[in-house]
Amino acid sequence: MPVFVSPPSSSFTQAGDDESRLFQAIYRSRVADQGICAINLGGQALDWVVMFDDRENILTFLDHSLKRFQAYPDTKQIVTERYTRFPSQRLEDAKSQTPSAVVAERHPAGSSCPALAAKSRLPQGTLAAEVTGRALDANGKLSASTVAQEHYARDQFYVMPALQEELAKAFGNAGNGRVRIPDEFARLCVTYAYLGQTDVRPLSNPLGATSGLNQCEFWAEKVVDVRLAKSGDRSPRVLMRVEGKSDVTTEFPHRQKGFGHEIKLTWEGFIEMKGNQISQLLLSGRGAERLKWRSGEPKAAATNPAASLIAGHSIDLACEVRYGIVGEPISRLRK
Repeated sequence: MPVFVSPPSSSFTQAGDDESRLFQAIYRSRVADQGICAINLGGQALDWVVMFDDRENILTFLDHSLKRFQAYPDTKQIVTERYTRFPSQRLEDAKSQTPSAVVAERHPAGSSCPALAAKSRLPQGTLAAEVTGRALDANGKLSASTVAQEHYARDQFYVMPALQEELAKAFGNAGNGRVRIPDEFARLCVTYAYLGQTDVRPLSNPLGATSGLNQCEFWAEKVVDVRLAKSGDRSPRVLMRVEGKSDVTTEFPHRQKGFGHEIKLTWEGFIEMKGNQISQLLLSGRGAERLKWRSGEPKAAATNPAASLIAGHSIDLACEVRYGIVGEPISRLRK
């Protein structure tokens, strides 16, 4: 069956191993920096597509790619079909490159996957945080739609050991009172709590949008000191209850018409510390979100999002939202 790959990162394409050379060969035949590619077992690109005439043609493209795969399953010389919009806007075919090495079923013993190299280089004790965002419907329940990113979004970020040490220091100075969590940590959580594609990120916007951080305060109070005897581990751990508020607005008035993003959230949760390291992170954000992205486009674009995917389909959203953040040390996740 077809295999679909996303464009490799710059650090991945700069590696000199067989796998990175394979991805470079596939990527060179691309139509744009985003799209869907179907490849065969030999690692050759069969089809590239950026957009579709309509939703139904997404399934048509999958069937088409499967037929191409059945016709050219190995490394014979083939051409790559390329489409700006499938099937109506076909570009000139590209000559598919034959990989310089046989594609192995698995990595050799003692080697690691280059795609995981970035995570493996992170310092020991780095916390990996997974973020899930959901839109609520008119009845205040989780939206049944989980296909579009403005209804259901997932992301991740990392909390470096140095920032965890700042948290531990702040908690240590709190005693039994309430203490403000370092702003860098609060901002990190708020940055990744949003619906929509990366271009609409409210903070650290990749397109340079103007962001206003109107409020971003996280506070913590000690719940209890605990000692856990699991596996002989009797090291002290501190459980902190977290609460806070965030309010961020983002505008792109000159370069992108019809774009605006507002998110107001109330936060609560827990951080468990083991010495200077976060052993567990659990946060919940509740509030409201307004998002407009290319909302001034013709109605046809809004009703046929598959035909306008280059900058993301148009969005006009205003609803209650929920966010959840769960984090654990990478050292634990690697086991």
